[in-house]
Amino acid sequence: MGNMLTRAPTTGPRPASTTGRRSCISSAIVAEAASGSHTLKIDGYSRAKATVGNGRFVESVPFSVAGHDWVIRYYPNGLRDDAADWVTAVLSLPSAAAADGKDVLAEFSFSVLDKDGKPAPGYTCTSNGVRTFSRKGCLSWATNKFIKIVDFEGSPLIRDDCVIIRCDVTVIKGFRSEETELKKKFVVVAPSNLYQHLGDLLKNMDGADVTFEVGDERFYAHTDRYDVERLKLMCEERLCDHIDSNIVASSLALAEQHNCHGLKEACFEFLSSPSNLEETIASDGFEHLKNSCPSVLKELITRFLPPELTLLKNITMALP
Repeated sequence: MGNMLTRAPTTGPRPASTTGRRSCISSAIVAEAASGSHTLKIDGYSRAKATVGNGRFVESVPFSVAGHDWVIRYYPNGLRDDAADWVTAVLSLPSAAAADGKDVLAEFSFSVLDKDGKPAPGYTCTSNGVRTFSRKGCLSWATNKFIKIVDFEGSPLIRDDCVIIRCDVTVIKGFRSEETELKKKFVVVAPSNLYQHLGDLLKNMDGADVTFEVGDERFYAHTDRYDVERLKLMCEERLCDHIDSNIVASSLALAEQHNCHGLKEACFEFLSSPSNLEETIASDGFEHLKNSCPSVLKELITRFLPPELTLLKNITMALP
């Protein structure tokens, strides 16, 4: 390697960032639901296949989910002509169960159970979303091609000429809205632009403070130096999310010493609660905060506490 020429350090681009207080209020629409299941045992698979033709079914006893009586219809030779080589399962809501005239919204699935009573992989069919069981339209929903008969009969799922099918039903009973937790965002970390910085280093000399000469070529580089502003913001954001009475005093001192405005605001927000403030005063970190950053305590008094509080007098007396 040839001569090494040094140049005066320059400051490279810094990532954009913002600090401060940003309120985020959100709400959620929650579906209230009730779930249930029913297990149907086909005792005599081969007999059902031989005697129940295409388009015909055998039916389970009614079972109740969310106050509605449902039945499973099992078609051993398919529901229609175009599905004659498939086993079909249908979830049905008899018309009497919907006598109030209201639609019923539900999700459901059919599963063939293995010898351990668990759904066999590859033998489950779902409704793919919420279906409407309506008096004005369809009161049944079918899995037209549930299991191909040739694959089914070549599997170990038919035992002693018996098949067990489970139907899981979730009925949507209604919707309600609720306000979710109010969370204030004190620090916003900008997306990483490291790729841009590295690309710029390959294109130009911005920020380079060392030049290597190799033969007739020059390569621009940097010495043991990094812009860690974004990393600092990431740490500050993490601290804001984990403030409690045991660490808030230490975090507040840290924020003051390292000019972390967002963390400072988050600590002040936490300490605006009298109960949190009392617990903080009793913590080990409070003494360190009082000795190292008395100006922070004075600012806290000015911003949040009315002078007539006894707690305020105690803090004021503790100040140097």
